Amino acid sequence: MRIPARYVSGYFHLERATGRPADDTTASHAWVECFLPGIGWAGYDPTHNRRVGERYIKLGYGRDYTDVRPLSGSYRGQAQVTMQVSVEVEQLA
Repeated sequence: MRIPARYVSGYFHLERATGRPADDTTASHAWVECFLPGIGWAGYDPTHNRRVGERYIKLGYGRDYTDVRPLSGSYRGQAQVTMQVSVEVEQLA
């Protein structure tokens, strides 16, 4: 179809009805974007079946997941290592 498209990695800020963040706001998220002449890059989130809006935080983009994966490479050290990651997403007024 000759429409340029890309994989986008980032975060999606989701709130509960109470106004408090939902549990999955700390998880990374991904969506797709396509380039539309006269409009530019337009995003679509197939997971939530919606267009990308202000609740989406873009960290990187590429051809697919391997272009923007959060970690890659080699590790030398202890055989058993743990990693903890914490991300807090907050909507500003």
